[in-house]
Amino acid sequence: MSCDKRGQLGLSNIELAHVRGSIMS
Repeated sequence: MSCDKRGQLGLSNIELAHVRGSIMS
């Protein structure tokens, strides 16, 4: 489960980064 949670968090972080980049741009 640890790996799954880590993977989900990683994806969330990447998605958040993309959203933030779009807003900042």
